[in-house]
Parts: sequence; C-alpha cells; structure tokens
Amino acid sequence: MEVYSKGFIHGLSQRLGWERGRSYRVPGKVLPQQNIVLYDLTQAQEIPNDGV
Repeated sequence: MEVYSKGFIHGLSQRLGWERGRSYRVPGKVLPQQNIVLYDLTQAQEIPNDGV
C-alpha cells in the first residue's frame, strides 16, 4: 500500500527528524477487523533517489 499525503509526511518529517523532500518506506501491518494499518515508524528507510 502506498500513501501519498504531503501534509502527513511533512508532519512526520518534523516530528521524527526525517529529511524533508525525501521519500521513505515504512513497514506496516494490516488489521482488517479493525479496518486500520499499523505502521512501525522506527523502521522507516529512506528510498534512494536514482536521479529519475
């Protein structure tokens, strides 16, 4: 699942000290009975920009 929300990511970047303007991959777990996804922000990895 991919989430695109500039405001959401900007807020996370500020709170967690992530580089602004970068993309991150964050593992998550779908909890279908609760209709939510739980993300582990401590496991975020920057997605390299290959110059594309």
